[in-house]
Amino acid sequence: MKFIIALVAVAIATPAIAQYNSKTFYGSNGSPVGSSITSSSGQTTFYGSKGEIVGQTQPLSGGTTVIYDGKGNRVGTVSTQRK
Repeated sequence: MKFIIALVAVAIATPAIAQYNSKTFYGSNGSPVGSSITSSSGQTTFYGSKGEIVGQTQPLSGGTTVIYDGKGNRVGTVSTQRK
């Protein structure tokens, strides 16, 4: 779960520039540990090192992003707005 949250934090902090934006994440030893693909709508899918889906995010209006686990279950939300 910490891995998904870390990936979500990176994805939210980095806006998508192209129609599809892909990133590879590396472990401390330099080997790939996962990747992500962000669509033009802002939805990001996170993949594990074996290509399996480990999580997804879906941005909503108003600066809120919904977080889903690898099975598609809603596991949380993140807001970028300050209160």
